[in-house]
Parts: sequence; structure tokens; C-alpha cells
Amino acid sequence: MPLPREILERIGVERLAAQLLAERDRRRLWWRTLLLCVMCQLIGLFLVAWSMHTTSLYYGTLAFWSGLGIADGGTLFTLVAAWRIGIRKGWL
Repeated sequence: MPLPREILERIGVERLAAQLLAERDRRRLWWRTLLLCVMCQLIGLFLVAWSMHTTSLYYGTLAFWSGLGIADGGTLFTLVAAWRIGIRKGWL
């Protein structure tokens, strides 16, 4: 026996609302991922640039390798975290 039309319409409206919320959450995750990747790259770039302008060999080396580590490691960990969230929520 088919369901009455008003129940089917209510189910359709509820599913549409749930889909819109899921799309909003997915877009928010990817924007957050993008911003965190850009932030890690900018911090790493700042440290590498500062290492070229300092007169201390110790601080210059420390800033250079820290900049590379933050830029590459921060981006990698951000992307892995976003990938794991996407897998867990079924978006990927």
C-alpha cells in the first residue's frame, strides 16, 4: 500500500534539508582545509625568508628547517585529517 501524498512530500522536504546541511558541512570542511593549508604555507615561507635575513647561523638554520617542516608537515597533516573526516562521513 503506497504512502499518502502528504507523508511523501514531508519525507522529501526532510531529505532535501538534510542534503543541504550535508553539502554545507562538506563545503565548510574543504574551505577550512584550504585555509589551514595556506596558513601553514605562509608560516613556513615566513620562516624560510626570515632565515635568509638573520645574521645568526644557528637561528637561520633553525628557522629554515622549521619553515620547511611547518610548510610541508602542516599541509600534509591538514590534508590527511580532511581525508579521514571525508572518509568517516562518506563523502569520499
